[in-house]
Amino acid sequence: MDIAKYTAEDFVLDPSFRRWVVNPDAETKIEWEELLSKNPHQYEAAEMAREIILNLSIKNHHIENNLISEIWEQIERNLDVETSFDYKVVPLDSKSTLGKKSNRTPFINLSFWWGVACFFIVCLTFLYLFGPVEEDEKLVISEPKTYVERITPPGVKSNLMLSDGSKIILNSNSKLKFRKQFDLDKREVFLEGEAFFDVVEDSLRPFIVNIGQVNAVALGTSFNVKAYNKSNMDIALVSGKVLIEDREGDKPSVLLVPGQMAQIGKGTLQVTDFDRDLILSWTIKQILFKETPIDEAIFLLENWYGVKIHVFNRPKSKVTFSGKFQDETLKNVLLGLSYVAGFNFSIHQNEVKIKFDN
Repeated sequence: MDIAKYTAEDFVLDPSFRRWVVNPDAETKIEWEELLSKNPHQYEAAEMAREIILNLSIKNHHIENNLISEIWEQIERNLDVETSFDYKVVPLDSKSTLGKKSNRTPFINLSFWWGVACFFIVCLTFLYLFGPVEEDEKLVISEPKTYVERITPPGVKSNLMLSDGSKIILNSNSKLKFRKQFDLDKREVFLEGEAFFDVVEDSLRPFIVNIGQVNAVALGTSFNVKAYNKSNMDIALVSGKVLIEDREGDKPSVLLVPGQMAQIGKGTLQVTDFDRDLILSWTIKQILFKETPIDEAIFLLENWYGVKIHVFNRPKSKVTFSGKFQDETLKNVLLGLSYVAGFNFSIHQNEVKIKFDN
């Protein structure tokens, strides 16, 4: 096993290391004593991982009096019998190994048999309290999960800052759900709609945006996620790296680099370049159309202004809109588009009617 490049997270996720910390046997004690002695630069990361595991594993238990009596009876029987045997020195536990790098005064040495007695107590107590550590065990937080939801109705945008310092701009008609306090191993949010993420880097806790069939996984990154329609989603990377993972396992993972966008459809995932101005214009309160199909433009305007648009006499030929509008009223936007596209419009409260010329 090569631990030379392990991070604290790698130690936490290593089943052998967790067994050594929580429920060690002679084999794992010797193994990790040797591994860390060969990689002394890893003591700090290993100590950090040990603290994380112990904080996640603490439970309140009560040892029955009859169990304590049985342990001491076994010790006394061993003390009454003189036995000669060869033995191999085994490190007591992870704390003793990791503590070698500290300057604390060593513990007073006990006689051989009292050392054996203490060893029995430690082993039996750990076995009783924690039980065996399974290879596939998952570390969980015992505290109840408290989620927060932020919802922006049509016509409203919102700026958020999460507990880790990450910043989010939530677009109109969108919903974001997240833990009030993130887990120790990940930062996961659930998105419906569109949002721009500016993620604070944390190598031990990847930032995961759950948008249904896929996850967007990042560390220190800025990217835009558009997921109004689960069968047609876009993830555009501005900086850093984002890994696109298929939650159902049907498609291979894809790693995006800045300037790339993942377009996700039903059973498809395509990586293309993207127009940064077009994708991010909404974050600076700008409406930007570049040969935008009419249905897409209407959806944007309905979200932006919180209205319902009805179209009459829709042309049979393909209709697209182009134009740039900064902090304009709906009336001015429609007026500008009508000159080029050739339609009349009327606005009555939250209802808009667009009628194309014959």
